[in-house]
Amino acid sequence: MTLPDLQTVEFPISPSPDAQPFWDGVERGQLVIPSCIRCDTPFWYPRNLCPTCGSRDIEWNPHHGSGTVHAFCIHHHTSLPHLREFVPFVTALVDLGDGIRMMGLLDIEPDPTAARCDIAVHATFRRCAGFQQIPVFVPS
Repeated sequence: MTLPDLQTVEFPISPSPDAQPFWDGVERGQLVIPSCIRCDTPFWYPRNLCPTCGSRDIEWNPHHGSGTVHAFCIHHHTSLPHLREFVPFVTALVDLGDGIRMMGLLDIEPDPTAARCDIAVHATFRRCAGFQQIPVFVPS
């Protein structure tokens, strides 16, 4: 694919307490998604109450990480200093099912003939500087 080795990049991630279980899962190489115990509804983004029923009874469950690209952007410029050396790169909104739409890096050629909506992707994990991992989506 096209993303270079990210082991030299330190991503400025400082998770909120609501998102800490997500990042703990990423460190284990696992995508985990919050879900409401009361109404059995998964949701994204991490928060301390269910957006469907308002319950605070939340659990984190493993997710298969497979989905389809809903939208993408080929970045030729970025204001993010840790990604400047990687332009052009692609980010995408990925539909993971169950109403979950997650944004992330897409490891694909930064060309509109390669990156397109509705392609099947799955989450992988890339080691970065500082002994942290990030999720990256790759074509299935």
